[in-house]
Formats: sequence, structure tokens, C-alpha cells
Amino acid sequence: MKKLQGVTLVAFAALLTSCSDTPESLKQASTIAVSPKIVKKGEEVVVTGTGLNEITKITWNEAALSLSSQTPLEIKFASAGKGSGTIKYYIGAKLVSATDIKVQDDAWTKVAFDKMFKKVSFVSPTEAYAITEKSISQKTALFKTNDGGKSWKELPVLLTDTANFYLQPDKSIVVSLEEDQSNCTRSVDGGASWKPFQLTGGLKSGYNFMDAREGWVIVSEGAAKSKLMKTTNGGQTWNAVYEFAAFMPEGKLVHVAGNTMYLYAKKTGALHLSTDAGKHWKTIDLPVAHGKEAIFQYVNNQEFYLGDAFSRRIYKTIDGGTTFSLVGKLPFEALMQSFKVVDAGLIHVVGAGGESCYSSDGGATWQWYHVNDEGDLQSPNYTDSNIQVLIKGTLWMKKLK
Repeated sequence: MKKLQGVTLVAFAALLTSCSDTPESLKQASTIAVSPKIVKKGEEVVVTGTGLNEITKITWNEAALSLSSQTPLEIKFASAGKGSGTIKYYIGAKLVSATDIKVQDDAWTKVAFDKMFKKVSFVSPTEAYAITEKSISQKTALFKTNDGGKSWKELPVLLTDTANFYLQPDKSIVVSLEEDQSNCTRSVDGGASWKPFQLTGGLKSGYNFMDAREGWVIVSEGAAKSKLMKTTNGGQTWNAVYEFAAFMPEGKLVHVAGNTMYLYAKKTGALHLSTDAGKHWKTIDLPVAHGKEAIFQYVNNQEFYLGDAFSRRIYKTIDGGTTFSLVGKLPFEALMQSFKVVDAGLIHVVGAGGESCYSSDGGATWQWYHVNDEGDLQSPNYTDSNIQVLIKGTLWMKKLK
């Protein structure tokens, strides 16, 4: 039996049912029941049941498998592939049963670190910042790596237990010491030195520093208004540029380039566009349900991709949101957390629960890859040809191609 390289079977679930597209006459033609189990990780899968000697073909995602042994009560075959998929069992041309399994892709590497990560953000494949979880013996701290996670250095900044950090468009880093982001500190030299700043009043929807001096933030106050604020001195003072008629506690700037900026309002499911640095706005309707999460990837001021996290669809516009075309619908049922269009043909998607997939034909067809079954993916981000995710405080990384 030939061992398939680079895969490990880590989870499975016997459905013990015929596929829904099987004719009723075929569903009644067999009483074969199957249940896969692990014999050797990465090498063999054993199917047990009754009447298995009648089975003439087994496929993994429609590709035929080579069986190593077969008896009335047991069938053995090599691990089927990677990702998540369906093994189907046939007698002649008749589909008699199907089994869902998940196979871990060993291309994922685990980063060794003696602390639990709360959040990790990469600037490049080698440079990243991470904030750690507080424990009985360890305080919350901010760390940096310059070698892709092989080693980490603690940065000289004092944090509160609820502190969070945000990478900026200019690649500086902002740490908010309070949950409402009023009391902050910022580093423009990779974390070597820090300068505090404050912006009082209301809930802040994330800072967007474009360079050492210019920055933007949305402040929502009371129950009826939100303001777009701007700084021209690195955050020391702020001035209101525009006051929105609606309250936007979850509004965020998803793209700023020159005088063009896009603001996404999750509560209404609308995208707002300004082409004069925030002085005037128009609303863009999105093919995303109100109150649901949209994910954006911008190519330029006119071209961007839109991901609907709940319907698991990806759209594209080349006219600034006037029209959208469907790129593709994902094959899994989990919540979409992030996606990356690497080029015109290659798309990678991260979903909750360890489920992820990719398309090498621009979204027409999809293939799975699976990290593990330890928990939901967190903080997914992409840098060049790499993807990084957190699973229960542990960092995993993989090359996209």
C-alpha cells in the first residue's frame, strides 16, 4: 500500500446515509453500513461494517481510492487526501453510502512559544507583533518577532489587562490601554519607543494613521451621532471633519487612499464612500444582509473584493461598488473569517472551526485544507505567500503556494 504524503487523518464522522441525489430505488437496494476508524495516523483508514465485500469502488471527493485489503467486515485504504471531504461507497454504479472525514494538512507548522497568544498581526512573513494572554504567573505583554516566529522579544510598553493593539496603514503600531481606545500609545519605530496620545469622549472605531502625522478615527457619542475625526500631529489633537446623522458604534474605515475613503457600517450593512477626504459621503448598497459581517480586500480605489461572512460568498467590483459580480460560494457551512485573493486565479479562505479552503481557478471550484480539531481559528491574516492563524492561543502558519 502506498502512503499518501503530507496528510494526517485527525477527525471523522460517519453519516450512515445515502446521498440526497441518489435515486430512491438505489437507496433501498443496500443495507450496507460503514464506520471509518484510524489505524495508523497518516497511513491507513479502516472501514468496518457488514457486506463490505460487495463494494466495488470507493472514492474520495470523486477520485477513486486504491484499497489495500477487503473482507466482508473490513476494508483498508490509504489516507484519502487533505482537507475535508466525502468518501463514497459503490456497488457497481450504485452509490450505497457516504462518509464525511477531515484530514489535517501537515503543511501547517506550529510556532513554539511558552505563552498563550491573545492576538497576532504580521507586517511581513518575518515581522509580527503579538499580545499575550494574562495568566496567574504571567502578565499581559506585547512581543515582536523578526524571524517569522522563531524568536520573540518583549517590547518596552506597559499594558493594562484589557489592552489591545492595531497595526496601522503606515505600518506603525497603536496600543489602546483602555477598552474605549481613549488612552493610547503609538510606536513608529517598530516598538523601540512609544508616545502616548488621548482622544476623549465616545466609542472609538479603530485608528487609521496614514503616516507619522495624519490619522483618522470614528467617534460615536450618545445614541444619535458619530463623528469622523482627523489629526495632523500624530494624535496629539483631533478635529471633527464630518458628523454622521446615524449612530455608528461599529462603523470602521476599511480603505483610505489619498482623498478617497470607504466606511463600512455593520449595523446597516452599507458602505459609505467619500472622494473629498470625508467632507461629503454617498451610500453604496452591498449584497450583504444588514447586521451581518462583511470582509473587504481592496486592490485600489475602484476595485475591491467583498466577502459575506454568513452566506460564505465572495463578490468583486471594479467600479467602486456600483455593481458587484459573484466570484464564488464556499463549500463549507462555517462562518467565513478571512479571505485572500492572491492573484486572479488563487483564492484562500479561512473559516471557523479549523475549516479552510482554496480555489486555484478564481472561485469556480474549491478544495479543502484542515488545520486541526482543537478549536476555532482566530486572528487570521495573510502576508505575501503565507497565512497565519491562532487556535486556542497557539500560532499556526502555512505557505499559500
